[in-house]
Amino acid sequence: MSETVLFLQETQILADTLRYHSAECKMRCKKTIRRTAISKVSQQEAPVSAKKTGGFELPSALRPFRFSYLGIWAPHVWIFCALSRRDLAYGALSPVFVLYLALSLLLFVVVVTAIRRPPSPTHGWQIANGFNVLGMGVASVFLCLPLPFTGTATTIAGALLGGFGMAWLYVQWGLFYAKLDVKSALVCVFAAMMLGSLVKIGIDVLPPLGATLCLMALPLLSALFVQRARKQQPLALPVNAYYSWEPIRSLWKL
Repeated sequence: MSETVLFLQETQILADTLRYHSAECKMRCKKTIRRTAISKVSQQEAPVSAKKTGGFELPSALRPFRFSYLGIWAPHVWIFCALSRRDLAYGALSPVFVLYLALSLLLFVVVVTAIRRPPSPTHGWQIANGFNVLGMGVASVFLCLPLPFTGTATTIAGALLGGFGMAWLYVQWGLFYAKLDVKSALVCVFAAMMLGSLVKIGIDVLPPLGATLCLMALPLLSALFVQRARKQQPLALPVNAYYSWEPIRSLWKL
């Protein structure tokens, strides 16, 4: 701090010596001195977190870090493992098409309705989570466990329940990650993808019954993680909004 004060005193002495020069020259010199002084002060009084990380400030979600922030790994693992079983005869229709179609339709409805009324967690969401866990449990049985009546009907039913359930899980996690700053959201999503990849390997080598039981537990884990994550929601850093709906509406003029 003393070095900063000494530097400012020296710059003030230099500025005083310029009073005999022209006004334009003196103004340019003062601006240069002011910029240099500000740069010097910012270097001397850098945040402690930036110094410890070599000038990189840790994302807000990592101070302190909560494991529940990575809970989106559970839906990622479910949809991959539910559609990748090789030991099940699905019938005439593949569940991939039906599941992703149901998922996309529900997400489209949510996006359209959110334009007028943004969704927000309420007490009814806990009841919906209970029905969703039950529905995705049934979908896990239909899509992963060989049954005497496994066929096209069970495939369509499981894919529809799984698609709608996945969309519901994505909506909940989307509301959580939307309140994080970009750095924190990226760190959480990439860490969740790495964790989910390891879990996928373990479930993929299990027999049908073991894999089904694991998949039935994943929607419940996701609901618990997202509920806990919302209670521990980290504060997002202020964001400078460079774009808005106004320039987007005027793109047709181009």
